[in-house]
Amino acid sequence: MTQPIVAAVIDTYPSRQFLRLATRMVEACPFVSDICIFGTEPLQNHSFVRIDPINSMQDYNLHMLVHLHQHIPDKHVLIFQWDGFPLQPQQWNNDFLKFDYIGAPHHSQEYGCDFCNDPLKTCTGHTMGENSHEYDDGRRYQEVDG
Repeated sequence: MTQPIVAAVIDTYPSRQFLRLATRMVEACPFVSDICIFGTEPLQNHSFVRIDPINSMQDYNLHMLVHLHQHIPDKHVLIFQWDGFPLQPQQWNNDFLKFDYIGAPHHSQEYGCDFCNDPLKTCTGHTMGENSHEYDDGRRYQEVDG
């Protein structure tokens, strides 16, 4: 039996066309129990959290690593974006939920650390919030093994 999980998108682009397409694709996933939109405008029939526009990777990471788990306390969450969403939901496997993170790592020479960087990923609460780290200036990042 497929374990239901919440899907989330953090999107503040003015154009909603691709977000609507990505959301329709995620709606077709039988394992998704709810979709939460983090953005400047809601989409009909979905949970919504209003956020300020995202202007940098630091803004995105702040929402992803600090704020997301405050609104989605579930053990797992499927992160999707307008440019990364499931095309073949029938390929879902609950074994994916055995991992804290599935997605592409990204190394930042600017910050000297690895962090999540993929338009479609699954994360557990273990990889968000309580296990993120803070820079001296208050920005947060997440270390990723890899």
